[in-house]
Amino acid sequence: MMRYSVLTLNTWDIPFVRSIDNSERVGGIIDTVNYLRPDLVLLQESFKVGDRKRITRSITGYDHQDHIYRRRLLNPFFDASGGLVTYTRHIVLSSGFFRFRTDGASWDEWISNKGYTFTSVMTPESPVSVVNTHLSNRRGDRETRKRQLVQVLAHLGGKQAPIIFGGDFNFTKYEGGNLREEFELVQDAGFTDSLVGPETPTFCRANRYTTEEDLEDLGGDSRLDFVFFRGSPSVSVRAVRSQLIGVDQPLSDHYGYLVELELQTSK
Repeated sequence: MMRYSVLTLNTWDIPFVRSIDNSERVGGIIDTVNYLRPDLVLLQESFKVGDRKRITRSITGYDHQDHIYRRRLLNPFFDASGGLVTYTRHIVLSSGFFRFRTDGASWDEWISNKGYTFTSVMTPESPVSVVNTHLSNRRGDRETRKRQLVQVLAHLGGKQAPIIFGGDFNFTKYEGGNLREEFELVQDAGFTDSLVGPETPTFCRANRYTTEEDLEDLGGDSRLDFVFFRGSPSVSVRAVRSQLIGVDQPLSDHYGYLVELELQTSK
């Protein structure tokens, strides 16, 4: 049996527009990762190549495959992997980026090159498949998000290793007291939400970086960041602890979400 910790964070590191205090916040992200030392780090909106290189140089003991984190030739200000970065304290066997076939309703969804990374990691307990994603971000993009999820889940359908599926999903678990359709899609594919305890919003008014415009678009404080997991025939997975990161000193307009999983191989 082994404990396996996962941190997911939308870094809000966007060139030119909206995001502020980028250099200071990147320093805080580096300090936080080095302090917490999670086994797996999933970053979204890590668009600025220089900042991403700074993180890679400054966090200690992590592996990732450089070849997928190249600069886009047609857009030198953004990277070619949708702002997604996956770091692990174990060995990366392989990693690739897959662009969504369906973009969102706005120009920034297209230029952001959104999609998901699929990474195979060798842990001491077993191989683990890791998916890091950032779904379409407009409230009215529900059908787009559903199509994006269908694409990811089809990719994962035949995988036999345990799977960790995390990132910024841009939907909430509930709507009007019922499960959201997007959440049900993930659940119906055999995945479990890793939250331990009550609902805790990761995007909320208490964060000084969160704008009223974005909160209004979402309908108020929302949990948009998830880590889902699915075991395999030979490895069981359960969540034992979860918490928000950056509540007192925000690292982004999202709080980070940290979960500790327990993996156990069948004898």
